[in-house]
Amino acid sequence: MFAPFQCKSINIKCLRDKVNKGVTQRFVLKQPEHQKFYEGIVRQCTAPDGTIDGSKLSTLTFPFDRKNYDVFISYSHNDIDDALFLYSWLSFCGLNCFLDGTIWNSADKLLETIDKKYSVGRSGYDYEKRNFSTSHVHTMLSMAMLEAINRSECCILLNTDQSVPLKTGIEQKTLSPWIYQESQFINYVKPQIPPRFQTNQRRTVVFSEGCEARVYVNDSLKTSYTLNLKNYTSLDSNDLFGFYSQGIKQLNNIYENRNIMKSGILWD
Repeated sequence: MFAPFQCKSINIKCLRDKVNKGVTQRFVLKQPEHQKFYEGIVRQCTAPDGTIDGSKLSTLTFPFDRKNYDVFISYSHNDIDDALFLYSWLSFCGLNCFLDGTIWNSADKLLETIDKKYSVGRSGYDYEKRNFSTSHVHTMLSMAMLEAINRSECCILLNTDQSVPLKTGIEQKTLSPWIYQESQFINYVKPQIPPRFQTNQRRTVVFSEGCEARVYVNDSLKTSYTLNLKNYTSLDSNDLFGFYSQGIKQLNNIYENRNIMKSGILWD
């Protein structure tokens, strides 16, 4: 991870308008094949007798569709339409993007699929088995998210009323433990200079703390998490539309125009 960005929902709307007016070529929203993913995960941990094998469940890993990504998109699942649009637009412009909804979809849906085979007994859900499956799926997802962030050059957080609904002055809070977790990962992961900027010159990377993530709301329990977005550079619709003509070079332009290269890399 090299640089975190944030983008307001109004800028996604403006981007849609620009694309509708200025792009005659057609780009297609990627339609996730969620059921195929669920079935594949369940198949990996199903024993010959048709039951879920707990030991195999504990060693599962989430799949990736490529080794490295240009952009990691962090969002509330309530903003999935905007996230899919941004994902499709950046992919259309030649960038490799990670959006969990296109690969893994929902951890809750995966749990539901697993628990129908693993945790349901004659009298309903087996509480111990349900806790076991929940802990392992959430751990798998957490580790996979960390891996995805580590494989990505930059992050774009969709900072909306869905993802960051609680704002008081400069303090911002999310109700999502997943967004908070992604934020912490981005905050602590070691910054990596993109390979295209690496030379034989000696360099020092300077970053201050800060970062963010996505939203889940449980009506029966609402726990807020304070977010530190001070390191997140804001992007507007012009920045995003610029990928149409520049592709990956637009990231270079954004780094330079927002002084990210100057503040992030000190050349001797």
